[in-house]
Amino acid sequence: MSIELIPLFSVPVIKFKFSKHNKYTFPDIGKCENIPDGWELSLNSSFPNIEDNDSFIDSATRDSLENDLLIDIKKVLSTLKLSSSVFLKSLWYNIYHDNQGQEAHDHICGAGETNNYWSGIYYNKGSSPTTFHNAHKYMKLCRPPEVGEIMSEFYNDMHSAKVEDGDVILFPPWLVHEVIPDKKRKHMRLTFTFNVGYTE
Repeated sequence: MSIELIPLFSVPVIKFKFSKHNKYTFPDIGKCENIPDGWELSLNSSFPNIEDNDSFIDSATRDSLENDLLIDIKKVLSTLKLSSSVFLKSLWYNIYHDNQGQEAHDHICGAGETNNYWSGIYYNKGSSPTTFHNAHKYMKLCRPPEVGEIMSEFYNDMHSAKVEDGDVILFPPWLVHEVIPDKKRKHMRLTFTFNVGYTE
């Protein structure tokens, strides 16, 4: 008997190694809070951008990082036969220490704004997973009483992507995700988050 599992409505998440990762080494800084308006959990974030007068990252480093990320993103998209006519709409950092995180959210733009086509995270230091939520909200209503190993991933509520320092992931901006606070975190977690738009 022939059996096939079809990945119907699969969510495209792209992971690659940032080719210039070793170029960007940042010092640890102490635990502090800089929580953007409307955010709930404790963290240190430069959202929505890294400003020229930022106390942690200077503008030259920011511009260099943005350019290097964009070069790699274009190469990856081109390799996947997707349009590489893209630009970074925004770039900011998030710093986490123990008991810090970010609530579940997406990167959908507000009414009247041009939406993002991709969102991304560059895991620079102290990497730990970003937890993604299953986009199929109603799948739990009809979950079979027993789901074995073969089918289990189809019914997961969440997925924590395995990442290492130097990894970059691209994901659809509508995909809800979060950073779960870790009481045992001993080292600073530094990520750079960005949104990608297509040029007209």
